[in-house]
Formats: sequence, structure tokens, C-alpha cells
Amino acid sequence: MPRWLIDRMIGQAAVLSSKTCFWAADDYFGGWEGCNAGGGCCGGNCGHVWHYGQLHARLFPEIG
Repeated sequence: MPRWLIDRMIGQAAVLSSKTCFWAADDYFGGWEGCNAGGGCCGGNCGHVWHYGQLHARLFPEIG
């Protein structure tokens, strides 16, 4: 694969291992607009931020 494609794929997938996303015990998947050392920041589940996160939906259709 081209290096630019790998970079774009990894950049999107890295968010899943950060405090930016959370998966609650009741199967609710949520995401913050960003995060800091203490956890999520800004409004949760911001449509203007998350609508372009297509990789997550492709890798994990149940949260997409």
C-alpha cells in the first residue's frame, strides 16, 4: 500500500485507542470532540467532527 494511504488509515484508527472514544456497558458507543490528560473534552458525539470518521464504521459496523 502507498505510504500516504497507510498514514490516513492509522490516523483514523488511533482515535479508537485513546480517551476520545468510549464504549459503555450498555453497548452505547460515544466519542468526544477531543481529549486531554483527564479525559474527553468539548461536546460529546459532535456530528461535525464524527461524520467524516468512516474508518471506524468500516472496521466496526456495530458502532458505525
